[in-house]
Amino acid sequence: MYNILRNIHLFFGLAIIPFLFIYVFSALVFTLPFLSDKSVDKNNKTYEISRFSYSTEELIDMLESEYGIRGDLRKSNVKENGSVELLISRPGTYYVISIDSQKMLLNINKNTQSIERFINSLHTSSGFDSNNPAERWWGVVVVLVAIMLVGIVVTGIALWSYNRKDRRSGLLFLSISIVYCTIVLFVLRFG
Repeated sequence: MYNILRNIHLFFGLAIIPFLFIYVFSALVFTLPFLSDKSVDKNNKTYEISRFSYSTEELIDMLESEYGIRGDLRKSNVKENGSVELLISRPGTYYVISIDSQKMLLNINKNTQSIERFINSLHTSSGFDSNNPAERWWGVVVVLVAIMLVGIVVTGIALWSYNRKDRRSGLLFLSISIVYCTIVLFVLRFG
């Protein structure tokens, strides 16, 4: 049983290493002022279009196939003059698209976020409720990593119980970490 637990512990640890590096990088970007960059790179282009439809699905298909625009449709608005406005976003980039149905002009305003804004959007807006397959996969991976982190803790405690020599030091470190986490949670919530 000890070898099985050790192998599970090792597998979980090796599998989550890249995500721990992402976590460390995220923490550094959010906390160190010299890495902070909240800028947005804006790029505006206008095209003449040969076809137009008021169907949102057909417009999105046209934008993806002809202009390479991918992401979630966040907003769709048809104005009184017949022009259409769309907001399409994905982590790191969002597009404000205006289509003038009378002049047959397509205006694409592409806004590319900095690394800090991109990481923030991964933390706040991605997951299972997205229409974007990449964001849904990110949600699945985050859940798997969370399960593996819990698995590391459980298998670590089980492995620790097998090793009789280090029980005192293990109990000391476990107690310190529980007290530390409780204090941090209390300060974050009520401080």
